[in-house]
Amino acid sequence: MPRVAARHNTGGSRPQNRPPRMGGGYRRSHSPHSHRGRHYSSSSHGNPVCCCLVAIPICVIAFVIAGLALIFSSNDRVERIAQYNEYATEWERDFKLPFMNASFQINSAPALVNKVTGPYFPVFDSCVKDSEEGHCMTSESISYYSPLTLTGQDSVSVDIRGADGVPIWQETGVTGYYLIYSRSEMNCDPYEDDSESNSCYRKCVNRGGEYDDYTQECKIAYSLVRICLRVDGANNTFVPDTAHSSRFSVVDHGCYYSGDYKTFVYARQYKIPDIISVEIRHYADPVISASETTRGCSDFYAYGDSSHSCFGMKKSTQIVLGICFLIAAVIIVVAVIAIIIGGAKCIKGMTSKQSPASVPLATAVPIAQPAQPAQPAQPAPSVQMPYQNNSVYAPPQSSVPIAQPYQGPQIPTAQPAQPAQPQMYYAPPVYGTGL
Repeated sequence: MPRVAARHNTGGSRPQNRPPRMGGGYRRSHSPHSHRGRHYSSSSHGNPVCCCLVAIPICVIAFVIAGLALIFSSNDRVERIAQYNEYATEWERDFKLPFMNASFQINSAPALVNKVTGPYFPVFDSCVKDSEEGHCMTSESISYYSPLTLTGQDSVSVDIRGADGVPIWQETGVTGYYLIYSRSEMNCDPYEDDSESNSCYRKCVNRGGEYDDYTQECKIAYSLVRICLRVDGANNTFVPDTAHSSRFSVVDHGCYYSGDYKTFVYARQYKIPDIISVEIRHYADPVISASETTRGCSDFYAYGDSSHSCFGMKKSTQIVLGICFLIAAVIIVVAVIAIIIGGAKCIKGMTSKQSPASVPLATAVPIAQPAQPAQPAQPAPSVQMPYQNNSVYAPPQSSVPIAQPYQGPQIPTAQPAQPAQPQMYYAPPVYGTGL
């Protein structure tokens, strides 16, 4: 949990932060986790294909869950409108006129009466003009107020009294304070570059805070923006309202749901206003009733003149939105299946075009060896016989092989054409008697 720290009202309008540092440099080199920095990791940027494969099913599941939740979840819009109308009827019937005739003193000054109404006031929802799921009553709000100066003050005191000077409520509060978050509470890295989203400096600045490099802490300022007391009573006899605590979500006697019904209301902003308003409202006032039944939505549009659906969306709108989520999920699934089927067909077609089995057998040519051009056959060398007489000498049997008749080159079948090679033949010598 963040700790609370005192704050001085110096009149500043914005946090005092140093300029952002770029490039890491000294800070990253001194980080105990610098070796894990993403600038030093080649795999820091994920594969886009893998990211898509992971993101698509997650999106589909999220859309389906959101769609089913919207379709089958309960819708309390009608009940909340009915509850507000009940409170507004009570106000108009029992409390509006008596409270209008009351009088108060705020810090010894007479309080001023303030009456507010408007086309969508105070619920800021279309139910004021649309009766499809219940029509909202329009009511006039009545409150008492007095300006309070905060300039240069670290704390202020409020003293509210009745018309006869009888004290009703006194309280002192600070004009501002800090919530201080440690690095672990922010879940950040103080050694990251200031431009990175995980940087402690960047997270602190984005929240509107002041970052301290030395303590590695972030100070977020809160300023007093209004004071409102909820009262109960009649006939100029009023007390802080505690009897109707069960009517509100928080046990206190402030006026606004968004401020947890605290009398001193603070907002997350650095600038402390110079002047705020101290208000007194009856517990049945329509502004308080609208704040409770709209769960604080109406608190942010106190003087607007348009609808902001503060009672929530209509059941019919909720169902239509749920169906849209389911349709989106179906479209994503169909698109992915179509892409997969189309890709498979494309790959199959490319593979079949490149496969040897697709070539006809009659035209198939072995490709193991490139075909060589045929060489013309060389004529066999002729054997010249020496001059012989009619007497023939029969040579003795010898182991020397006898030349065979030339048969010509043999062409093997079912083999690639090979160049014809010349064959050499050996002629044995002729033995005879000399004359």
